[in-house]
Amino acid sequence: MKFGTKILALLAAVILAVGGFSAGRYAENQENMQTRQQRCRMLIGFAVDKAESEDLSDPDTMEALISNVYAAYYYCDEPAAAEQLHDLWNTLIFEPETYTGGEEVLAEALQGVAHSVGTAP
Repeated sequence: MKFGTKILALLAAVILAVGGFSAGRYAENQENMQTRQQRCRMLIGFAVDKAESEDLSDPDTMEALISNVYAAYYYCDEPAAAEQLHDLWNTLIFEPETYTGGEEVLAEALQGVAHSVGTAP
């Protein structure tokens, strides 16, 4: 085998290895993004369930709800949805009376965020 052919074969092998690595990395990143979106939606679902079915005047329930909203914010990679979750989280911490008695409004706001997760361009 000539020297030029050996170099060409080696170069092709290196290109294939790098291409395979890049494709695997891309697939892993896509899977991680989907997993984060699923976790965000799941945590928002937990918060909606608490808002709809539990008494938010109970400090322990409110604390669990706040925790769910923050965890959803942590896993949300979409800026607009993350901003909405952060605003809800701050309101629940500093002005919890805003949603005490207005659980339907909170549940609707959370559901709106959940629907926007994964649908942004």
